[in-house]
Amino acid sequence: DMNHPSYALLREQPNAMQAPSVFKEQVSSHAIMWGNGRAAIIRDKTGTPIELIPMMPDRTVTFIYEGVKYHATKPNKDEDTDMTLGFRTDKRGWVIMEDADVLHILGFAYNGIVGEGVMQMCNKTLQIPYQAQNYEVNQLGKGFRGKLALETPPGMFRTEEEAKKFIDGFNKQEAGSDNAGKAALLREGIKLNSVNVTNNEAQF
Repeated sequence: DMNHPSYALLREQPNAMQAPSVFKEQVSSHAIMWGNGRAAIIRDKTGTPIELIPMMPDRTVTFIYEGVKYHATKPNKDEDTDMTLGFRTDKRGWVIMEDADVLHILGFAYNGIVGEGVMQMCNKTLQIPYQAQNYEVNQLGKGFRGKLALETPPGMFRTEEEAKKFIDGFNKQEAGSDNAGKAALLREGIKLNSVNVTNNEAQF
């Protein structure tokens, strides 16, 4: 309907920064990956929609309160200030909108109110390789050496500052893959305890 106010928004320009194709791709990807594609509907004084501003799914929630559907979002300082005008904002910076003021595209949903996206459904599955990768990178950075604990004689360090200065110097000399093959020098009765796990335990 070319006479409908939304025609110009979705066909020509939804907001001051996006082309219609970019806006549609963004909201659609939010619906697929995060379960909910949302955009705030900004209206003029007559109530006519004049702008659609995407709402980031990682800081937007949808809920029912006393039988009414609401959306709450927390814009950051880089987002359009129009989103905070004309809507209720609480003291923590959350902008609260009724469903009539939000373009809401559901992804997969079991209750018809809030969608479940791929990011939520596969969160645990995706976390396994992600955490394994972080562990591997961390080990590479340490030169594949286990955690070390230094045991010092009683009263060796009189102040917290002395202890911190010593351990910072030790880490600078010994930590990192570049220092993996170097020998450590311990003095004044300091003992080194290595906290290691076997390959089988690490794999488990």
